[in-house]
Amino acid sequence: MSKRGLNIYKRKDGRWEGRYPKGRKENKTLYYGYIYGDSYKAVKEEVIRQRADYQFEKQSVNAYYGTLREWFEYWLEHHIGPRVKHSTYASYHHKLHTYVFPDIGQKKLVKLTQEDIQDWVDNFESKLSSSSIRVIFRLVQSGMESAKKQRFRVDNPCEGCRLPKTEISKTKALSQAQQQKIMKVAHDSEKGFPIVLALETGMRVGEICGLKWEDINFDDSYLSVQRTRQRITQKCGKGTILTENSPKTAHSIREIPLSRQLLQLLKRKYLQSTSSYVMEIAGRPLEPRAVDRHFRELTMHFGWSGISFHSLRHTFATRCVEMGINIAAVSALMGHSSIKTTLDVYTTTFFSEKQAAIQQITSF
Repeated sequence: MSKRGLNIYKRKDGRWEGRYPKGRKENKTLYYGYIYGDSYKAVKEEVIRQRADYQFEKQSVNAYYGTLREWFEYWLEHHIGPRVKHSTYASYHHKLHTYVFPDIGQKKLVKLTQEDIQDWVDNFESKLSSSSIRVIFRLVQSGMESAKKQRFRVDNPCEGCRLPKTEISKTKALSQAQQQKIMKVAHDSEKGFPIVLALETGMRVGEICGLKWEDINFDDSYLSVQRTRQRITQKCGKGTILTENSPKTAHSIREIPLSRQLLQLLKRKYLQSTSSYVMEIAGRPLEPRAVDRHFRELTMHFGWSGISFHSLRHTFATRCVEMGINIAAVSALMGHSSIKTTLDVYTTTFFSEKQAAIQQITSF
C-alpha cells in the first residue's frame, strides 16, 4: 500500500518507507535517499523536511557549503575590513569570536535555520543586556544578508526572530555635592585636568585624549572635537594597539564653547606644554586607559560605586538639563546623532523637568 504524492509505502515487514530527492548524478538524473519508520506520520514528516532541504539547496545557485564561521571570517576580512575603521573591525571581530562562533560557528551556513538563530538569541537573554544582544544580532543579520545577496543562501534566517525588549539605559550621574568634591581634587592635581574638561564639556575620554592645541580657538573661546584615541584589539585578536581616528559619528565632530574659567586653565596649560596634545605626560600624549585608571582610584578613595569616567559625560548633560538648557543645544553639545538619543538616554533626568512642568500648570 502506498500514499500518493509523497512516495511513502507500507513495506512487507510492516514498516513505512519514504523516498526523497537527494541530488543528481553526473548524467543529471536524480538519485534518492530513503526514510524508514514504524508510523506513516513520522516518515511523512521526515520526507517533507528532507524535500524542503533539497529544494532550499537547489535554489541556492551558489550554495556555500562551508560553516558559518568560515563565511563570517571571510566576510569580515574582505567585505567589512576594507571599508570600516580599525576600531570597528576589532569590535566586530571580538563580538563574533566571543558570542557567535562558540555557539553556532560550526553549523553549515546553508543549513542554518531561523530556529537556530532564535535559540542562540534566547541563550543570551540571561547573560547580556537587551541592547548588547541587539547589537550582536544586527551584526549576524548583516553577514547573513550579505550571504543572501551572494546567493549563498536563498533567505536570511535572522528574519522574523524575536528579540528581547529594549531597555532604556539608566545613566548614573554625579550629584552636585559629588561633582563639587571631585572638581576640588581635580583642580589640585595635574592628573585631574581630564576630569575638569569632561565635566565642563561633556567630551568622551577618547575625545579628550585626542584633543590637540590646534583644536582650541583661544580668540573665540571654543574647542573643536576632531579625533579620538583609543586602545583596541589587533585584527589578529592578540594584543592591543593605540589608534587615532575620527570621532564616533559625523555628529560627534562638533564645536564646544569654553567657559572663561576653563579658557584660562587651557591658556596656562598651553604655556607649559611640550606636546601637540593637550593631555600629555613628559611630552607624550596621555592614553585613555591611564585617565580611566586615575579616575577609578579617585572613586575608590571616595567610596563611590557604579561610577566610571563616562559618568562625567552624563553629569555634564544632567547639569545642562537642570539649568533648563534647550534639549537641542544639549544634544548638539553631546554630539548625539539625534535629539531622540538624548531623550532616551536621559529619561530619568527629564522626568524631574516634567514634574516641574505639571506643578506650574496646576498652579493656575
